[in-house]
Amino acid sequence: MASGQGIDNLKRPLILAVDDERCARDLISASLRSINVELVLFSSADGFHQAVRAQRPDAILLDWRMPDASGVDLCRELRAYAPEVPVIFISSESRPEMIHEALSAGAQLFLTKPIAPDQIRKNVECVLQGSSSGPSLP
Repeated sequence: MASGQGIDNLKRPLILAVDDERCARDLISASLRSINVELVLFSSADGFHQAVRAQRPDAILLDWRMPDASGVDLCRELRAYAPEVPVIFISSESRPEMIHEALSAGAQLFLTKPIAPDQIRKNVECVLQGSSSGPSLP
């Protein structure tokens, strides 16, 4: 095998996640630990758009409501410059109008807290494989 080739050079999918709650970020991290992804966590929207533009993630997980931003607003803004990046919402609320608004803003999935780590992992795997009809799509 030539130098510079091999399994070490395979690009791991990059996942960005924004949630203001530490326990939610810890859950996302634990959920995705068993699959081969690179995860970057944000506790606020600060720096999120810059990271998306610089790194072009393979998927994004967004909280619906944060102190400094609305997840649905972040999703709408994201669609202006990165329409191809799949977005999964994770929220403690799941009113039908919220789900409709999230999907209309360009999200692929809407998951409701509390959520099992396995459900987060399966849905992330679905969007990474190009399926927007994961197990939790309403």
